Order: sequence, then C-alpha cells, then structure tokens
Amino acid sequence: MVTRRTGGSGNDTITAEQSGIWPIKWWDSWHIDGGAGHDSLTGGGKNDTLLGGSGNDTLAGLDGDDSLDGGTGDDRMIGGKGNDTYVVDSERDQIIERDGEGYDRVNSYAQRYVLPDFVEELTLMDDAKGIGRNGTGNNQNNMIWGNKWDNELRGEGGNDTIVGMGGKDTIHGGSGNDWLTSSGGGSELYGGIGNDTLIGGVGDTLYGGTGNDTYHIYSNNTPVIVEYANEGTDTIVANIYDSNHPTAKQVYRMSDDLQFVERVELAGWYTTQAVGNRFGNTLVANMQVYEGSHLDGGAGNDTLLGSRFNDTLIGGAGSDQMVGGDGNDHLIGLGGGVDTMFGGAGADFFYLKDFYRTSGYAIIADFNRAQGDKISVQGQASDYVLRLDDLAGVRGSYNDMAIYYKPTNQLVGVVADNINVSLAQDFQYVPGA
Repeated sequence: MVTRRTGGSGNDTITAEQSGIWPIKWWDSWHIDGGAGHDSLTGGGKNDTLLGGSGNDTLAGLDGDDSLDGGTGDDRMIGGKGNDTYVVDSERDQIIERDGEGYDRVNSYAQRYVLPDFVEELTLMDDAKGIGRNGTGNNQNNMIWGNKWDNELRGEGGNDTIVGMGGKDTIHGGSGNDWLTSSGGGSELYGGIGNDTLIGGVGDTLYGGTGNDTYHIYSNNTPVIVEYANEGTDTIVANIYDSNHPTAKQVYRMSDDLQFVERVELAGWYTTQAVGNRFGNTLVANMQVYEGSHLDGGAGNDTLLGSRFNDTLIGGAGSDQMVGGDGNDHLIGLGGGVDTMFGGAGADFFYLKDFYRTSGYAIIADFNRAQGDKISVQGQASDYVLRLDDLAGVRGSYNDMAIYYKPTNQLVGVVADNINVSLAQDFQYVPGA
C-alpha cells in the first residue's frame, strides 16, 4: 500500500506516519509531493518517494530504499539507511549519506556533478537538450554511466567502472584498478594509476597509464593503444569477430607501435591466430577453440604459450620460448637464437629449421618417445650426428643429447636430460635441403 500526500504552493512540512492503532502499527510506503515552495519532507520505514518540486527543499528518506528528487532549486537530501536513489539538477544540490547505509545512486541532470561521499553510482541523464555532461566519482568504488552525448567522466579514487554509452567521451579512471568502456566514435580513455581494463571501439584512443593494464579488442579496426616504457606489463585480449564473415577464423597482428604492450591473449570463438611484432612478445593461445591456435612470435625474444588443444607455435627470429601445453602440438624454431621448446602432454613435433645450421640452436626440454614425440629436420639421417653433451637440463650430468649438422659441425639442437634419442626412431626428415 502507498500513502500519498501533496503539498500546496507554500512552504510545506509533511512527515510520513505509521498506519494502524497501537499496539499494532506498521509502515506503508509513502509518496510525498511538496509542490511549490521551500518544503520539508520526511519519509518513514519503507520504500518512499519524496518529490520536492520547485524551491529549496529538504528531503529525508529515513529507512527503506527511497527515491528522492528535490526538483528545481538548491535542495538538501538525506537518504538514510537502505539503497537510495537521488535525482539532481544542479551541482548545488546537497546529498548526505553515511558509511554502511546501503548502495546509493544519483541520476544527474546537472551540467557538472561530483558524487558525494558514501554514494556509489552516478548516471548522467539524457534529455531533449542533447548536451553532454561532466560526472566525477569520489574515493570509493564507483559505477559511472555517461549518456549518448559527449561526456567527461572521471573516477578519481577507488576501483571504478565507467561506461561511455555513446558520443565522443573523455574518460579518466584516476587511481585504483578501473574498468573503462567506450562504444567508439573518437573517445579518449585514460586508465591512470593502477591495473586498469580499457575497452574501446573504432576511432578511440586508449591510454593505459602506469600499472599492468588490459585492453579488450573486438575488431580488426582496433582503437589506438598508447603505452610508454616502464608503465607495467600490459595485455591485449583479442576477441575479434567479423560480421561480414561470421564463421571465419580471425588473426590478430601486433603492430610495431605496440612496443610497450607485452602480452596478447586470444579469446572468443573465432580468434585463433596471433602474430607478434619485432619486439619481445608473449602470445597466449585461445583456451576455448578446440581446433587449436596458431602463434607466430615474429622478431624479438618471444614466449608462446599453447592450450590444451593442438597448437602451432612459431618462434621466429630471436631467442624464443615455446610451451605447447596439452594436445598434439607443432613447435617450430626458425633459428637465429637459442630457442627453448616444451611440448607438454601429447604427441608433439619439434621442428629444427635449416637456419639453425648457420646460427643458434633449439633446446628440446621434454622430448618423450613414449608420447609419440618427433623431431623434424631438413635433409636426411646421414646429415646429422648425435653426441652426449652438457648444454642444457641438469648441469654436470652429461645427460643431454646434442644434435649436430654434420657437414659444418654446427649445433642445431639439444634434447635436454634424455640420452634415449635415435636418428632412426625419433626423427622425421624433410627432403630437399
């Protein structure tokens, strides 16, 4: 049941009252409209609605999940206990909440508004004027929503979630571990201090700031990502979908502009390939797609991490580390550095390409004949010789099997901590080299 009261054109004082007759009394919800004038409205113990109307009003919700709207004028609103919702039309409207009194929200029609202490959520309201607004959080963990116009949104302290909702927005997370989202259109997102998550659309620019930041990418028309040296270890989560080719597998390619973004993780149902840039990258396979992933480190000293499926890992130039994980994986070393290959569970293929004959070698860390592992080289068996050595694994044990290319006596690979390796049983030879 809702009890309704409406004030007149003067300065009204209306206070909710309990229903019933003593000793049996209870609270109903109240809907109080002060109308014109400078009104004083007080709710009760249930979920009340207090409308100040015009004038400089004072509204007190007391207990319950109350809705307080001061209307025009410079209003003072006190929610009390419960999860309260406020409507403001001016930054001069005053809201009073105390710690532990519930989860409280403000819907703002003001051009600029700063959340008061102990209020958790801010929404910038849309109206027929079609204007952007400015909204700023407090030092708590805030949820801040923009409207469809050009807004400026700031989280300040705390771990904030800020959503642009359309328009060309400027979003600042401030300090704390913040989550910033824009729908595209030329917005600028600034993570600030902390381990932030930034999600942008086409035309956006994302600045992670200091901390270990994460960028979520959903399109090949990616936003611009800006990171600088010594700002943390940063990650791109690539979950690309092409609506023009809805079933096609997608490739994410790191541009050389992303020198200070260190890690790429593939996600979703369609993104199965990643290509690194000329710097040192960590590429992580898609953990959802059963076909497995294709990771190509490119230049630089890269780390490639496979999944539980059948992955293909290509080290590229530099000294790379490849970890297949579960599944029947293909680990391909191209030479030029000292590469380390961990096949993991499953029947894995370790490829020693011909560039190792002139530069670098590969360490095969977990070769296991019983699992069906194979070593692939170019040429024929007579081109290679195996020697006991102490180049990898447990030092001093001389339990490593070194693989040499016989014509030049060039070391091309080392099977660590395993002397049960046979050129006849364990190698696959690719002719033509």
